[in-house]
Amino acid sequence: MSDIAFRATATPLILAYQLRSSPAHIGFWCPWCRCIHVHGAAGGDGNRCAHCHAKSSPFFGHGYDMLFAGTVRSGRMIPQMSAQEMIALSNHLSGVGGDYFPWRPLLDAAGNAIAKRRISGP
Repeated sequence: MSDIAFRATATPLILAYQLRSSPAHIGFWCPWCRCIHVHGAAGGDGNRCAHCHAKSSPFFGHGYDMLFAGTVRSGRMIPQMSAQEMIALSNHLSGVGGDYFPWRPLLDAAGNAIAKRRISGP
């Protein structure tokens, strides 16, 4: 699908959104499965087991770290990133290197810039 890949030694970082319609859940759009993966919000950010059913997904049989990016009214409001964008953003946030697309600022669901909290340090 893409010539770039998640760094093999780093757990992928995925932007996740809390659902106002179901506040006990956070989720993200998976470009490989072409659906929304929803997880419990308890504990906020952190590692989750993948719900991917597509064997072509790099998450299949693995997990990922979810990074809270904001709240949306429902799952239909979760931003859809392409596989290439998701990989590039994860590699950028985890300090692997590579520039995240400078033409697409990192925004939360409300359109506000996301601070690089927990990523670049205090």
